[in-house]
Amino acid sequence: MHSRQQLEIWLADAASVIAAAGSTLNVEAKPGADAQSIRIAEERVGFAFPSSYRSFLTWYDGMKLGIPMLLPHGYTFESTLEIFGTAQIAEATRVLSDAWGREEEFIDLFVFADYMDSNHCGFDARLATADEYPVVDIFHEDPAFWREPIAASFADWLQRCFEAVINERNYFTYWLPANLDQIRAFDGS
Repeated sequence: MHSRQQLEIWLADAASVIAAAGSTLNVEAKPGADAQSIRIAEERVGFAFPSSYRSFLTWYDGMKLGIPMLLPHGYTFESTLEIFGTAQIAEATRVLSDAWGREEEFIDLFVFADYMDSNHCGFDARLATADEYPVVDIFHEDPAFWREPIAASFADWLQRCFEAVINERNYFTYWLPANLDQIRAFDGS
């Protein structure tokens, strides 16, 4: 896993790119979780967390990244990516499973992130290698695509999210089509 220092560099670099595009990066981060909180969350989910996600949880017990945007006709919203902490991961997995009534689809999947309350990322425990799980796009509208890997690990997913902003002027959701050039400054420029 990358270090907490690397994550802080990515956050600063992403904030600079987003500022150049006319917006701001809002970051809400909870203090890191202790080993007992992580163990309890793993028991609730039914799987040991991948080591890279476990490392992240020791630095931040959840993080929400938001980019406020002004759309045509004055409509504003915040594009958000939320990485769940220990208190959220089991509940998020249960809620998504209940929403579809397809618990069997979630037997070996668990949700760890949400983009804009509609696109979820999770781990596929069936495909575990060593102490990592691939990240899959759990787009809740179509379960047929839930098994499509989008990253080899949480560390890979996190790096690619930040590289999408820093290098490609995309949103954090590198697996979805978008571009920061769509941002308009709140002052209308």
